Amino acid sequence: MRARRILAADIGGTGSRFGHFLHDERGLTLLSTCRLATGDYGGGGELFEALTASGFDLSPGEADVVVLAAAGFVDRDRRVRITARGWTIDGAALESSLGGTFVVLNDLVAQAWATRSPLAGKTTILLRGEPREGVEAVVASGTGLGKAFIVPDGRGGLLVLPSEGGHGTFAVENGDELDFLRFICDRVGPRGKELDFVVSGRGLAHLQAFLYGENLDEREVVDALGRSPLTVQWMGRFLGRVCRDTALDVLSLGGLTLTGGVLARSPFLVDQETFREAFLRSDTMGTVLASIPVGLLADDDAGLWGAARAGAERWKEKG
Repeated sequence: MRARRILAADIGGTGSRFGHFLHDERGLTLLSTCRLATGDYGGGGELFEALTASGFDLSPGEADVVVLAAAGFVDRDRRVRITARGWTIDGAALESSLGGTFVVLNDLVAQAWATRSPLAGKTTILLRGEPREGVEAVVASGTGLGKAFIVPDGRGGLLVLPSEGGHGTFAVENGDELDFLRFICDRVGPRGKELDFVVSGRGLAHLQAFLYGENLDEREVVDALGRSPLTVQWMGRFLGRVCRDTALDVLSLGGLTLTGGVLARSPFLVDQETFREAFLRSDTMGTVLASIPVGLLADDDAGLWGAARAGAERWKEKG
């Protein structure tokens, strides 16, 4: 097969990553990367201008395909609104101004494809379960919370389905948790009840303020977790509950994989008994939940590898 060059972009609410991949008969090879702070720019065009100005070794016009994974809902016209930033990336407009062929994906679709990339070998087993063919779920905790689902297509291939499940309402289980949810809503408004604001980097910052009275940003609170056992326990419980509910919603007998920037920096949030207990807690479905394999893919570049894997899939589909 002819070697092809893929420009992969993972545009998050906090940081944006770019990767130059080569796809040939050996598979995917990552040649170079670049990272930019999303908040320093006003849109996708500015991000790619900054990428070029950085001296990155592959431009959109030189790539065989540009696969852009972004944290937001992607419409049929390849437009995606970056939820955490309030600005829109337009794939067609970027294609017109920068050249090349742009594919726009939800960032969790890319995270799901990462489980079929060379990074899959880095997955840490949290609950062994009994692997079987079936739907697989991916749950990512970063600036916000995201979900995606991998479904066998019945012909030996896969369908990767996006979700906006992070905008669902967080389910509290006791008075202390209800007080915490009220605390977040007092800080950010009614959206504070969404999973996006609770089971995420933002949620960690809110938890630290609620439990310890410390107002830290998302990165500062990660550094503070070593001296904040309650924050670690609460977030582990929250993540276990969300993963349990997600696994039951889609009956993910094929497994569930956790990923995302928060867990890449703080894998102990889920590699703990508090998480496992919350995931398995069910009077009626405990046996089913115990059969579901749960793993952690804790790598900051998972979105990049997943975007590149999705790009490689285009040629596979074309034969």
